[in-house]
Amino acid sequence: MQFDLLTQRMTAAGLTDVLSPAILRHQRQSHEDTRALERYEPGKYDGPVLLYRTEQDTPWAVHDPRYQITSEGRGWDLLCPSLTAIPVDAHHLNLLDPPAVHTVAAHLRTLLASQGGPT
Repeated sequence: MQFDLLTQRMTAAGLTDVLSPAILRHQRQSHEDTRALERYEPGKYDGPVLLYRTEQDTPWAVHDPRYQITSEGRGWDLLCPSLTAIPVDAHHLNLLDPPAVHTVAAHLRTLLASQGGPT
């Protein structure tokens, strides 16, 4: 695997001492996630879907044209006709941090309460 070869070469060059084990694990997982996403072929889903859509550009992100979808549903609306997109003032890296996560939680709380679920 490419990442194993990279890790071996980084170790031989003494570079693994520069990066923490947590950073190396994160990079490996990101690499594996990207490879899985490249192979994934999504199908249509007719049920309700909720997308919390970030409104800010992610700092330090790779600007790959495949990920530059500007539609409200970020392309998922083509596969999910019952998609509801909820804009959140955040970016990919801070969506689950305050204050953005509070926005998501408040929306979910309201949605669940309106459907008779737990609050």
